Amino acid sequence: MATMTKLTTRLTPELAAVITEMRCIVRVGETPDGVEIRDTRPLVEQIEAPIKGDGVVRYFGATHYIVTEAKARKLNAKPLPSAA
Repeated sequence: MATMTKLTTRLTPELAAVITEMRCIVRVGETPDGVEIRDTRPLVEQIEAPIKGDGVVRYFGATHYIVTEAKARKLNAKPLPSAA
């Protein structure tokens, strides 16, 4: 049976707009399992360098992931401007 993790960052329309505009791998928040990230890079970049392999704890669709801290650093995940 799958276990759902409560995400710490509620995705509001305003936050979704900021994340989409960043056009990079965005560090959205922290969960008990790891770092919540969104991949908003252009599709070509996502295809050429997909997020996969060691350090990916869980994924939700094609652009939403929970990864380890080390993986987030390796991906150079950028913090949201409000969290910087």
